[in-house]
Amino acid sequence: MVASNFPASSRLESRGIALRLKDGQNSISIIDKAVQGLKMTLARMMASQKGRWQQLLGKEVNAVNDTPKPVLHHESPAEVSSNPEVKFMILQDNAVQIHHNIQLLNARRDRLTSAGDMRAPLADKSFKKGTQATYGKVKQLRDIEGSVAIAQDGSRIDVKHLKPVDENSTDGTERLGKGNSVKVAKQMKEVEIIVALTLAYIAEKRE
Repeated sequence: MVASNFPASSRLESRGIALRLKDGQNSISIIDKAVQGLKMTLARMMASQKGRWQQLLGKEVNAVNDTPKPVLHHESPAEVSSNPEVKFMILQDNAVQIHHNIQLLNARRDRLTSAGDMRAPLADKSFKKGTQATYGKVKQLRDIEGSVAIAQDGSRIDVKHLKPVDENSTDGTERLGKGNSVKVAKQMKEVEIIVALTLAYIAEKRE
């Protein structure tokens, strides 16, 4: 989805806030993980401290920014900009990751070009049964532009989401399964966080 089509995009842009919408399961996974961490810490803080989550959020964010992290070479996020050695090492790390991503992209392009046909993932469902198909019907590859594959029907999909298949590939049949256990576990964890926040809010209102 194009960010400019999002209703609040103009207001965010006017405040210098970047906006990126999900175009895949892991497209903003780092942000999702950070937000989940904030929620869990807020739940613990609200259970032991007075105040609404809006009042505690600033304290939590400051604590996160002041905590050294291994990925930042044991520097805190707040101090990275003033440490030229750490900034240089992070640039080196990024260069290695960019090189790895280029190799991964080229490998995916080669597999897709060699197969000639592909399947695109179906629209994600919050509660999907393990017996449901995860990829759609076979599409013929017309061209690849950068990291985007173009099918004969004109549809454009990022190659990282595609599954290269043989032109004679048949549609999959439903099979027995236990469902998407990883997604269910994540949903259960989020439910626990919401319950903890709700209980903390109720306890605060009673005081």
